[in-house]
Amino acid sequence: MLSDAEVRALVEGRHADPFALLGPHAGRPGRRRLRAFVPGALALHALAGGREQPLALRHADGLFEGELPGADAAYRLRAHWPDGSTQEFDDP
Repeated sequence: MLSDAEVRALVEGRHADPFALLGPHAGRPGRRRLRAFVPGALALHALAGGREQPLALRHADGLFEGELPGADAAYRLRAHWPDGSTQEFDDP
């Protein structure tokens, strides 16, 4: 779990190692934890294993997180924007 200080440093661009926090990381057995920073997105979903998993908004500036099934399956992200459009992309 990220501390509030880590979240603030990340969204303010001050974190010394953002990739230690962002992207997929080991989670519970058979699962992984995913964090993504997508400023401006209203909602974010991970597309993995033929399923669409909503990610929770952790910070209003666009930090999302959630758990995905599978330890190492490929995934993509789908952002939902304020103008009603969606965009699917690889997690940078």
